[in-house]
Amino acid sequence: MQIIKNAPKKPEILQRDGQILKAAKTGIILAVSWSIYTEYNFINSIAAQNLDTFLPPAVDAFIHFLITLFAISIIEGTGLTMLAYFIDNYLNKTLRTNFINCIGAGLLVLLSYSFTVGVSFYGVQTVSKKWVEAPTLSSTSIIDSLAKKEKQDIQRTFSSDSLLIAVNYNNQIEAIKNEYKAKIDKLKRSISNYKRKEQRTGQSYFSARNYLQGKIENLKSEQAQSIGALQAAAGAELKDLIETRRTAANNTRTKAQDKTKQIDNSNTEKQNNYKSELSSTVLKMKYGVLFSLPLLLFCMVIIRNIYFKAGVTEKVQIDDYFYRDSILNKTRNLIRVKWLSFAHHHLDKQYLKLKEIEHTPRVNKVFDRSEITQYVNPYQLNDNQQNFKSDDTISAVVAIGDDTKKERYKATAPAVTGLYDNRIEQEQRNDTQTNLRSCRHCKNDYKYNHNKQIYCSQSCRKAAWKAKNGREPMMKKKK
Repeated sequence: MQIIKNAPKKPEILQRDGQILKAAKTGIILAVSWSIYTEYNFINSIAAQNLDTFLPPAVDAFIHFLITLFAISIIEGTGLTMLAYFIDNYLNKTLRTNFINCIGAGLLVLLSYSFTVGVSFYGVQTVSKKWVEAPTLSSTSIIDSLAKKEKQDIQRTFSSDSLLIAVNYNNQIEAIKNEYKAKIDKLKRSISNYKRKEQRTGQSYFSARNYLQGKIENLKSEQAQSIGALQAAAGAELKDLIETRRTAANNTRTKAQDKTKQIDNSNTEKQNNYKSELSSTVLKMKYGVLFSLPLLLFCMVIIRNIYFKAGVTEKVQIDDYFYRDSILNKTRNLIRVKWLSFAHHHLDKQYLKLKEIEHTPRVNKVFDRSEITQYVNPYQLNDNQQNFKSDDTISAVVAIGDDTKKERYKATAPAVTGLYDNRIEQEQRNDTQTNLRSCRHCKNDYKYNHNKQIYCSQSCRKAAWKAKNGREPMMKKKK
């Protein structure tokens, strides 16, 4: 399908209004370019946020670019095509003839340009941030670090000065203590001399000793006064040093707070200026978007009117490809045929590899455990044995010597019924004739005395108990 313009019927109109036609086309290009610029930033940012893939960043960016161009071409192409169609029908006075088509074209124009305005308004926010440079805010971290370093220096100086003061006064106090100790020791030696002299001569020097003892007490009081004065002086000096440190720390803190406040005020002013400039730019760009729509409409009306007066019309020529299947349908059918061919070929190869597994039916085996395990063919049993029910019971009378005992045997399988009958008859016959049994321990035949005897002798019974339990049996003593 092709759109073909015919030759103008009045070329003099095109020659006369050629400059106006160029200006109108330029206006359309400007209006559409402004809309595309604002729409592109918004749609591209949305695609970048919601369509992140595992591909490299360059490939992702190219995919976002293609998606953005596709969306913009649909929006702007639909608007321009439908607007031109509506204006042509108005100039040709065929609005009533093509009423439904014109209504649809008008709705599409409104929808397209409403969407354009909305997307452009959102895109203006992104574009304006690129146009208006964000301010570089000053940081207070340097001031904080300098203030912290000054506080550490003040604390270090205070520690060293206080240590020097303490050492100085401690040395003075030790010197005074040594001085007065020497004087007191001298007086104490004099007192000791007077005491030895009293012992040697027998005379009393009590007054002299009391005088010296008084001088010692006076020296001690003088020492205490001197040490107290030094300690008071040390305390006063330390107090002045602490006050000096506190004043210096307060000055440092105040200076840092003032500088921080200045930086904060400067940053606030920069941010306010940036916001005001950004809002002003956004407002101007929105006005530009709103102005571009009337400009587009006005230029489109001028162009279509000049074409109408010059006799230039557009006709749609349908070619042979219009009636063929679309490329999308052909691609879809090609993929379907290729996939089905591959899948069926692969599955047929796998199916041919499969082999059917032959299962042989299982045959129930019945065993006779009277003496040893023997295989009994179930097909050779008689009718009574095959139809025997598990709930039925067999009564057998076993004659053992002079005693008779009636026991009831419950069949566990249909095939062993006759075997139990034969065994009972054989036991009755053997026990009646010979009155012998086989010992369960030594396996020798013996003549039993009563029907519960299973061992030939007492020694065999003990040996069997020992073999079973692993120890000698403990026999009860007879009373």
